[in-house]
Amino acid sequence: MNKKNMTIGKSAWVISVATVGLAASFTVLVASNAYADVGDHFNKDGLKYTVLTEEGNSGTVSVAGDSDIPESISIPSTVKNKEVAYIVTKIEDAAFSSCEDLKSITILGSVTEIGENAFESCVSLESVILGKSVTVIGESAFSDCGSLKSIVIPDSVTEIGESAFESCVSLESVILGKRVTVIGEDAFSECGSLKSIIIPDSVREIGESAFESCVNLESVVLGKSVTVIGEYAFSECVSLKSIVIPDSVREIGMSAFEDCDSLESVVLGKSVIELEDDDMFSECSSLKSITVSPDNSIYSSENGVLFNKNKTILIQYPIGKEESSYTIPDSVKEIEVSAFNECSSLTSITVSPSNTKFSSEEGVLFDKDKTTLIKYPIGKEEKSYTIPNSVTKIEDSAFSECGSLESITIPDSVTEIGIMTFFGCSRLKSITIPGSIKKISVLAFTLCSSLESITIPDGVAVIGYAAFSECFSLESITLPDTVTEIGKQAFFGCESLKRVYYKGNAPKAESKIYHATPDTLTSYYSRGNDTWKEAIKDGKWAERGTAEWDPKTNP
Repeated sequence: MNKKNMTIGKSAWVISVATVGLAASFTVLVASNAYADVGDHFNKDGLKYTVLTEEGNSGTVSVAGDSDIPESISIPSTVKNKEVAYIVTKIEDAAFSSCEDLKSITILGSVTEIGENAFESCVSLESVILGKSVTVIGESAFSDCGSLKSIVIPDSVTEIGESAFESCVSLESVILGKRVTVIGEDAFSECGSLKSIIIPDSVREIGESAFESCVNLESVVLGKSVTVIGEYAFSECVSLKSIVIPDSVREIGMSAFEDCDSLESVVLGKSVIELEDDDMFSECSSLKSITVSPDNSIYSSENGVLFNKNKTILIQYPIGKEESSYTIPDSVKEIEVSAFNECSSLTSITVSPSNTKFSSEEGVLFDKDKTTLIKYPIGKEEKSYTIPNSVTKIEDSAFSECGSLESITIPDSVTEIGIMTFFGCSRLKSITIPGSIKKISVLAFTLCSSLESITIPDGVAVIGYAAFSECFSLESITLPDTVTEIGKQAFFGCESLKRVYYKGNAPKAESKIYHATPDTLTSYYSRGNDTWKEAIKDGKWAERGTAEWDPKTNP
């Protein structure tokens, strides 16, 4: 048999001629005209390319770093491999992640997408030039680039992904292009050197925590198309002094401006219809004025105080207002729980006798018939206070952060103590809790750092979540036999706590009730109590030691 093969190039015809005797057969095979398959890789000039598409002598590729990354890289618009010219359209996910020596990157005109984590943790990266075709900057694309000082987002970009520039701690200047519509969650959070930002009119949404903890951010100009400001968007921007919310904004998320210590004034536009929580300006210790556009259909303001439209609900009294006294308007029928929280200058809250819902006595705010104590002003300087016998309920946060009070007496008429009622009463040393109380609520005594001992009376059944957490001076506590449930982290961080006495059965205890307390803390239980014998494992309960005691003796 005689055989002859002729091949012309990779994509040419392959002709086989076989002759056997006088018979001849011809077989014609057509090989693929592709030089590479989708997903194939090739390397060139220190970069690795991956084929995305190919047709004839052209195609598209993505690019990533090769094993040896130089200090400076320029991503070309096109790259040729064999006989095919490829357009570079994407920088791959994690393409140059953690390239610690990379200082400069130039991305030329054909790249449309920068993938997730593309340059994450390039700690030496100082210069980034983005081409005019980039439309998407992916999630965490430049996060933790600690040496990057400035970035210009071209007009082609429409979306900045989540955490795209998070923790770029040296970033001082950001210029946003005119087509960006979404700034993703945490996009610029913890950019501690950023001093100002102008949000262009194209932006519709500022994501959750987008600029959180930008501690040097002094100036924010919001564009005329922003409709949503996400949760915590500007929280902990401690240098921000003022903010004007444009008329386009309809929704402001929870705690959007929380912990903005220098914020003095806020202006709300006419379209704001939803404030996700009434505590969105908490810890804004310098806030003196909240002003609402008169054209707003949902909210209003008077003398810098925030109300609903017809002033029947008092929403927020600015924390930094310097007046020592405030009179509740007659129109007010409802007061938000946190309305007067952290108002350290306020020593007296008064109410007109003609108000049908509220009253006051010695500057303390009550409901009309004085059965509910609503707010004891933080700025009052008295060291002790006795709650009137008419009171049956103490409202949430009623005494929170009252730094002068050392002693509080609660009458037997009170049956309910609200959430965070005595939170942060840092000088409180003693408190008399009556037997009428059935529950000690969530965070009720948290951060009462001077409280040394407390006896819970018979009748209390539930100790709520973190009820006594971070009571740093608390050494002992006695719980009655009526206690059946103790919430998670009830005694968290009580670093001096040595003894907890239980008069009754082993209560149902959520996890870590003694978290961050001394390892030597001991739970004392009634001698001979079988429920404790069952609950104790290897001599421990709730991860701390145990011992018997006789409840008839004083602890």
